[in-house]
Amino acid sequence: MQQSAPAAEAPVESHLACASSLLGLLEQERQALESGDPEQLSAICRDKSRTLIQLGGLLASLKQPGAKPLPADQRRPLQQLILLCSKQTDANSALLEARASRSRRSLRALQADIGQYDRRGRGQYGGIPGRVRGSA
Repeated sequence: MQQSAPAAEAPVESHLACASSLLGLLEQERQALESGDPEQLSAICRDKSRTLIQLGGLLASLKQPGAKPLPADQRRPLQQLILLCSKQTDANSALLEARASRSRRSLRALQADIGQYDRRGRGQYGGIPGRVRGSA
């Protein structure tokens, strides 16, 4: 009877290992986003994509007809890990959006008509002198 317990736990362990690997990749992704390293980010995204596909397959196997539901004590750690992955994904998305917003502002400033600025470099919107958006 004890021999069947490790076999039943093996799928749960593979789910946990895959979700843990995803969390590690998401943390590496955050570091790459913060450092602005596009090559590192690209490699991490490839690994993350493969890991997500693997995890999706593992989770789908739990929903197959005839699949035995996970006991609560095995399901909770997996749910908590997936929740952490979701939160890290949201944080990375916010960081990525902030960087993209800064890039868009910089690009608009570079593309702006020189006539929109006074001699001190202050932007003029609608003929009203003032600071360029985002400047301190």
